[in-house]
Amino acid sequence: MWSRKSKKWLLFGLQIVLMLSYFLPASLDFDLPVAVKVLGLVALVPGIAILTTALWQLRNFLSPFPAPRSHTQLVTKGIFKYSRHPVYTGLMLSFGGYACYSGDLSKMILSLLIAFFFYLKSGYEEQLLEERFSEYGNYKKRPVVSFNFHFKMKDI
Repeated sequence: MWSRKSKKWLLFGLQIVLMLSYFLPASLDFDLPVAVKVLGLVALVPGIAILTTALWQLRNFLSPFPAPRSHTQLVTKGIFKYSRHPVYTGLMLSFGGYACYSGDLSKMILSLLIAFFFYLKSGYEEQLLEERFSEYGNYKKRPVVSFNFHFKMKDI
């Protein structure tokens, strides 16, 4: 079993490696139909908007670690009224959208890995938020856009 501190650093390290890998110059160009490239742009633009909005709304509460900071308040207004994880949603739309637009197979694969990583990280994060904030259970029922997480990080 991993300690909470170990999980925190493991998830942080994996996130850094995956996200930095996305920006490596390695490229596996793939000839995609124009419609797929347009869909990539259609995902990229709102992805950037969602990400920017979520980062601005979190401001001082933002942390790269899954556990909330000691001074954190539960943010449930703005974009968080509609999504429990808009930062992850924005990143996934942006990474996946740009991968499709650019026709880079390596970026497409990394986008899928990043999406799976955020699936795992957010499941663990939700456990920690429920422990920290008594109102989180009610908040979980509200958002329109969210992932269904059945994975428990304690299983690792």
